[in-house]
Amino acid sequence: MSKERYSKIFCIVAGVVFLLSGIGKAIDAKQFANLITDYGFPLLSSMAPFIIMAEVFIGLCLILNFHRKLITYITFAALIVFTTAYFYASTVKGISDCGCFGTIKMLEFPPLVVYVRNIILLGMLVFSGIHLPKETKNLLSLPLQQHIFLMMMLITAFCTGYTFYGTKEVKMQKHPLIGKAVKETVLQEYYNFSTDSTYVICIFSYRCSNCWNYMENLNRYEECSKIDHVIAFSAGEDEGDEFVGFFNPKFKITLVDEAEISKFVSISPTVLYLQSDTIRHIIQGIVPSIYRLEKDYLSD
Repeated sequence: MSKERYSKIFCIVAGVVFLLSGIGKAIDAKQFANLITDYGFPLLSSMAPFIIMAEVFIGLCLILNFHRKLITYITFAALIVFTTAYFYASTVKGISDCGCFGTIKMLEFPPLVVYVRNIILLGMLVFSGIHLPKETKNLLSLPLQQHIFLMMMLITAFCTGYTFYGTKEVKMQKHPLIGKAVKETVLQEYYNFSTDSTYVICIFSYRCSNCWNYMENLNRYEECSKIDHVIAFSAGEDEGDEFVGFFNPKFKITLVDEAEISKFVSISPTVLYLQSDTIRHIIQGIVPSIYRLEKDYLSD
């Protein structure tokens, strides 16, 4: 097999990796923005949609052979930046979840595997950049390639925009439960709260796929010095074993009656912050990163 053919194969492999990475993030762009914040770059979190679109753009260009040689150089530079950012986050911030493929959890690997994978991809890109000719023949007709490219970019843009701007955390200062004693709520029936401790309570459903995306954030709440206990309430006993096996949660999960808890909250997930036996904050729709939780809710 010629070096040129190897170069084409390597470009397609790298393109598939970037395409899957962008699609996985587009399914929950807000979660990716939170991960950027966790990495230690909160000012760049608003760039999450553009990063997602860039990844899909790169992936499609490599696969469909649009300016493939030029895109190879751009991909190499992007992968260097992503790997450096992950190295910083894993060594300085202690983050093991690279979030490379967003919601596609089956493609997530330990840090060592991530580094090895990225080094292999970098080697493939260097090889392709050297041996790939400026122009190569396309397997598909140009109009068909253009239609595929445009369709994929439009779908990605819609999904990214919807999951980034459409899924918002709600800090509800006028929620009827804020300022209420926990003993006056249904939660008192399921847990013995201490008046001199602070709690973060996450109410979610095992059947809520959006909730699953935020469990890594909830796991990290144990690191917050302003939180004494992290607990969760959920319904759906049948799905519990699968959840625990996959996420290995550091927090206690208490099974509750779904009909009963639905009278208490209407949105999954819902996060409550308890201090002095009183509900101080309520966040609905997402579980914010530990950085956002401390900055936006626990700084006062």
